[in-house]
Amino acid sequence: MDELKKVRCKNIYGVWYYKIIKPTQYNDLDGPIYELYDTSKKIVSTFGSYADMKYYIETGIIL
Repeated sequence: MDELKKVRCKNIYGVWYYKIIKPTQYNDLDGPIYELYDTSKKIVSTFGSYADMKYYIETGIIL
């Protein structure tokens, strides 16, 4: 399993982690996706871009 990285966001939004899943011959991805994890390192959702993931953290809305 890839190492989780900390999302760079303001402290008021808490601590979040993410992992990038890159396209390989073993998955059907066209581009990378971002898996978002909460402070207990449980998956929250997946996003098509880092910007969409940060928008969710800041607003609670999934684009």
